[in-house]
Amino acid sequence: MPRKLPPLNGLRAFEAAARHSSFARAAEELHVTPAAVSHQIKGLEAWLGVTLFRRLPNGLLLTAAGRAYLPGLTDGFDRIARSTAELRGRDLGGRLTVSVLSSFASLWLAPRLGRFREAYPDVELFLRAETRLVDFDRDTVDLAIRYVPTIDGPLVSERLMDETLGPVMSPALLERLGPVTEPAALLDLPLIHDADVTGGEVAVSWRSFFATAGLNPPDDLDRQMRINDTGVAVAAAVAGQGVIMGRSALIADHLAAGRLVRPLSIQIQAAQAYHLVSTETGWNDPRVLAFTEWLRQEALTAQPSRRE
Repeated sequence: MPRKLPPLNGLRAFEAAARHSSFARAAEELHVTPAAVSHQIKGLEAWLGVTLFRRLPNGLLLTAAGRAYLPGLTDGFDRIARSTAELRGRDLGGRLTVSVLSSFASLWLAPRLGRFREAYPDVELFLRAETRLVDFDRDTVDLAIRYVPTIDGPLVSERLMDETLGPVMSPALLERLGPVTEPAALLDLPLIHDADVTGGEVAVSWRSFFATAGLNPPDDLDRQMRINDTGVAVAAAVAGQGVIMGRSALIADHLAAGRLVRPLSIQIQAAQAYHLVSTETGWNDPRVLAFTEWLRQEALTAQPSRRE
């Protein structure tokens, strides 16, 4: 009996939009316009006879039907991508070189790599931890992961994961200094400035945070401890040396383990996001396909890493 399948472009558009909660982000991933994504999803909804999204002024909300439909589609597309990669690369043997920021590599990626090695044991993964931007014409790199607002130029890119920022500190320091009930109280605490530089811009700014909270911080705010590596800044906060502006992706495991806590619930959206970047040829390499598929799944589930 022939399979009765809905329009495949509509399925891809719905699955991507549901993962990102955004037509625009889905359009970036699928290399089409947001209008095309919306049109394809409307066609899919008409074919199915159900509404998959509630379109709100500030975003998208999955309906009950959409929530029920999504897991099977995501699993199906993951299986298709994996089977395609295996067919094109057969055993997926050979080296995969990934350029990645040291902070992301140490705090998010490295603790999760066991799951990738279990899924793709034949891939010889080589991580190059570096802050400089990759020159794909000169460097022997297959894929780069960068923390920037956008990716310009002729390269192929995909937005992997957004990030929020907010104050975090060790439980011991919070207990010693007492409760923090409003942003102004942070001005009296030892602050650690994360001066990790990416593409010439400071990624995290306490001054920007206080401005968002409606406060005018003192001129000497920047004279406190400054660290130019997020991994070291996080380690200092875990050790009780001060409060950092925590980047949600990079502190998730520490929050889950109780090594860091949020003294306030305030979170602001980071201007930067994590992007996957490669050349058109590199993007279609079986090893790159396997690694990016795995990264998408890890980012989607956003589960804390397992530390054996």
